[in-house]
Amino acid sequence: MQRLMRPYHSIQMKKDGRGTKGIDVPKTNWANRIDTAPFEAYAVTCGITFTFGGLKINEQAEVQNTMYQKINGLYAAGGSGWRTVL
Repeated sequence: MQRLMRPYHSIQMKKDGRGTKGIDVPKTNWANRIDTAPFEAYAVTCGITFTFGGLKINEQAEVQNTMYQKINGLYAAGGSGWRTVL
């Protein structure tokens, strides 16, 4: 039970020193051999997920009503909204 109580980062952030040599982009830690069958491969593609439409916000990330007036105390960000805020 005590092992479950450790913070997640304490395990992942400790470098193990296992690396690779002789490849263009060397791996300096957490290198594991993949040499035991069975092997599986999956085709993957990347994608961009966002909503079309949604809430209208102003430069302060305040949500606006249908009359383009801010709704007091209601804020939103995400998708393309972060560009407006930053």
